Amino acid sequence: MPLPNLSLADTAILRHVFQHAPDPLLVVGADGSLLHLNPAAQRLIATAASPPSNLAAVLHPEDCPALLSAIAMHREAEEQELASARYRDGDGFRWVHQFLSMIPSPESACYLLRLRLPAPPVEQIASLPLDQLQDGMLLIDRQTCLRFANGAACRLLGQSLDQLLELPLNRVIEPWREHAPDYLWEQLASQRRFSMNLTSRHDGSRLTLALTFQPLQFFDSSYALLRIEDISERLMREASLIESERRFRTLVENAPDGIGRFTPECQLLYANPTLRRLVPYQHAGRIELPAEQTFGLDRQQHTEFAALVSHAVETGESMEREFIHGQPGAERAPRHLLVRLVPELDAEARIRSVIAISRDITGIRATERDLEASHARLRDLASRRENAREEERKLIAREIHDELGQHLTALRMGISMLRLQFGTREPGLIAPVERLMQLCDGTIQVVRDLATQLRPAALNMGLVAALEWLVDQFQRNTGLSCALDLPCQKVELDDTRATAAFRVAQEALTNVARHALASRITITLQLREGSFLLEIHDNGQGFDPRQAAGRSLGLSGLHERGLTLGGQVIVFSHPGQGTTVQALFPQDLPSKESP
Repeated sequence: MPLPNLSLADTAILRHVFQHAPDPLLVVGADGSLLHLNPAAQRLIATAASPPSNLAAVLHPEDCPALLSAIAMHREAEEQELASARYRDGDGFRWVHQFLSMIPSPESACYLLRLRLPAPPVEQIASLPLDQLQDGMLLIDRQTCLRFANGAACRLLGQSLDQLLELPLNRVIEPWREHAPDYLWEQLASQRRFSMNLTSRHDGSRLTLALTFQPLQFFDSSYALLRIEDISERLMREASLIESERRFRTLVENAPDGIGRFTPECQLLYANPTLRRLVPYQHAGRIELPAEQTFGLDRQQHTEFAALVSHAVETGESMEREFIHGQPGAERAPRHLLVRLVPELDAEARIRSVIAISRDITGIRATERDLEASHARLRDLASRRENAREEERKLIAREIHDELGQHLTALRMGISMLRLQFGTREPGLIAPVERLMQLCDGTIQVVRDLATQLRPAALNMGLVAALEWLVDQFQRNTGLSCALDLPCQKVELDDTRATAAFRVAQEALTNVARHALASRITITLQLREGSFLLEIHDNGQGFDPRQAAGRSLGLSGLHERGLTLGGQVIVFSHPGQGTTVQALFPQDLPSKESP
């Protein structure tokens, strides 16, 4: 329908405004016919049937006469707000605000009907924040009937909002089914906060809910807001934490080691029963006391302990230190404690305290002392036995050399005199006498060799001369190359240790000749910081000392001679890499009285 007194351009502009207006616009005839609908109006009153032709097709039957009457009475171009009417919305209707104005036209009167959807009700707007909450929210009246439930409450109770509204609380929450509304209201108002177990209607699982009651007063009516919080997971975490704490405390309280927690300032925060037993001091176990007062440490020990605690806090490193606990003149003997300090981190990875784990090693130290005393007695016994054996050898060698050798020499002289006295008169006697003299000479040599094997005469001139003689004899008897490297300093050793060192070298060379298949041997004697190092090395086939331990008498003899020297003998070897025997012994033995 053309608009009066407007150019074509103006008409095009107005048509564009009409088509793109955000509000639904309808051009209506005086008889209620629909002449034009903009797209917004078409979307608002869209129906499944053909496009509507009059107001009766889109209005509620009770509202159509009122609108037609308003149109018939309206004679002004100024927009007028009408009463809201119900417009069709699919299969139903919804309320819409109406604004009416007349469009002047010389041909026939027509009207512009502007529609506007009502704003959401205040209750609906107010419920939006509650629907965003993670906790359930219920609004109940004085009769405990539900007036509102947010989405979280519906999920927790397992029902929709339509199912919950107007229901009394004792029909919604199963544990309250037996309680009357007035009793429930009084209980809620008195306790304000409580928890209960509820079975989920979704999967049948048990939920633990915490309910908080907040009374509200609206004019003369009483309401209450119930906040529902699912604390099932929190309670499970708390129970798990309590169980973990119980297990940890059981472990710590029954640990065989003493466990204490100290602040960076070295104040005691906790001490388990074992630690209290280890250090039964009058203040043991007292909280917030310095270690010096708590455990009776002397000033030096406390200073050292505090320094270690500070170092652990600064570096974040664990460390161990041994402390001797006990006061001078105390009735109980001092205790040796091996203390391990471990920095303890909080949730922010900062060191807040230090854990001290103390182990009583008094028995271990006593055993070590007993073992050392036993070793000392064993060394003394081995030294005495070796000395006795050497004395016996020396005595036998002297007896053989002096007595037997003298008798053999006299026998040879007698045989020689027989040849001189009777050789000219009895020529047949000369040959037997010569044979007797040769036999006598051989026996004398055997006696000399036997005396030398028992105790070489070179030993009487010291260790260096004895080693030179030993190397010469070894090369002569085996044909193997043997080098001797001696120190520039004068070697002064008593006869006992010189003999023991010589026997170590002699036993090592004997093993080389028997087992090593070596081609080169080196003997080195060095003086290092007040101790002698005698080393015998060969390039033979080597062996595994672990497999030979306990089965080789030669190795056992070497270790025994090391005890006699007041030091130790170590054997290094590996299959295919030769063998090295090292004897380390002090230059001077401390003087001691023989028992």
